Amino acid sequence: MRDNNQLPHSPDAEKGLLGAMIGQRYFDQSVLLSVDDFFSEFHRRIYRVMTELADAGEPCDCISLVEALRRKGELEKVGGVSYIAGLPDGVPVGVPLAPWEKAIRESAIRRRLMQAAHALSELAATDDFEKLAHDVDHLKSLIEAREETEVDGSLEAIEREYAEFIKNLDALSIRFGIRELDDRTGGFQMGEVVTLIARTSVGKSAIAQNVIENVLTRHADSSVAFFSLEMPRLQAYERHLQIYAGKTLKEVRSAYCRGDKAAVGAPEFLARFKDRLAIIDTPGVSLSEIQRRVSAMQALKRVKPVRLVVIDYLGYLGGGAKNAGLVDRISELARGVKQLAKGLHCVVLLIAQTSRRAKDGSEEVTLTDARDSGAIEDSADFLLGCWRPELKKGLSPEAFMDVEGKLWFRILKARRGMQARFQARFEGETLRVLEPVSERVTVP
Repeated sequence: MRDNNQLPHSPDAEKGLLGAMIGQRYFDQSVLLSVDDFFSEFHRRIYRVMTELADAGEPCDCISLVEALRRKGELEKVGGVSYIAGLPDGVPVGVPLAPWEKAIRESAIRRRLMQAAHALSELAATDDFEKLAHDVDHLKSLIEAREETEVDGSLEAIEREYAEFIKNLDALSIRFGIRELDDRTGGFQMGEVVTLIARTSVGKSAIAQNVIENVLTRHADSSVAFFSLEMPRLQAYERHLQIYAGKTLKEVRSAYCRGDKAAVGAPEFLARFKDRLAIIDTPGVSLSEIQRRVSAMQALKRVKPVRLVVIDYLGYLGGGAKNAGLVDRISELARGVKQLAKGLHCVVLLIAQTSRRAKDGSEEVTLTDARDSGAIEDSADFLLGCWRPELKKGLSPEAFMDVEGKLWFRILKARRGMQARFQARFEGETLRVLEPVSERVTVP
């Protein structure tokens, strides 16, 4: 095994990337490196503190970074103020970070390959064949990761990739289970953001949970990460069970009180979704933390590949500039969600609330409502508005009967397809979103 200093590393790339982000005064969320990808202990400590500043919504300028390192007692361990201040020297503002990121990642992969190969050579002399097989698989995964960094940008390569993409389109996209929406969009592809916007009391969380159940049912090889930032996870679980079983809240609680979980389908629900649905209710979680947590769950094989991340809702996300106005902060976070979808290579369903300008959940949602709430429209590949006319105050009994249970959707923006209005049926007692003729079966 080589001396540690002889292992592959890219000191200039590490300094350049850190210096560029210090110079631009913010942590670029499109950079998907881990702390361990950096070779220098100085740079690992600096990068770790940068991510912590980003999670807290603080700028990553020189002053903030120095103060954060000083509070942790690590300033002198990274070369002091002079080293931090010198990192941005000679780095142009706005320079692309991708080449430096690529060099750092490739060096890290080569180091891990060499370390894994050395460990394998020692392990091969023992009788532990099970661990040997495991480590060989790990080495193969590292090689595959190395190969993924070598991207052929030629037109012929792109055409071949496109042909393969079309061939496997169904496997590379997911459907939400709302037929009109799925038919008009053709499903949603990895890396896309679907933003659902509505006023209060419409049932945004229930709609999202119906989507989750449909995705899990339709895509048996996939998982969903549900970041329930408004609703505690116990309540989220309870509502998922309601939707799955087609039961009322009273029926679910009564069944658990008498120890008859099978009456509401709980054993079947757990058996089908136990390693495919993660519910996280950490208050104020940031986008970078969401990315790290989802990546860790998949790396540790706690869940199957995550193809859908649901964030409920945008207003409760942490991070973003603390000194910015609400609309500017929401706009910044919404743009970050797009980077999250690309980084995790999944679909993100983002729940957002309209501004509260003298309208209730019975009124149709328009593109103007979305624009009043921040740059939600710009960052979404698909923007959906929803409303329930039955929520209108003062309806006569006849008028209420005419609109009862009707849940309206409007596609306000779409990368594919056209704008459209359509409706589904909402069962308030079971929280189910249904087509006019239900294909779901209620637990007897």
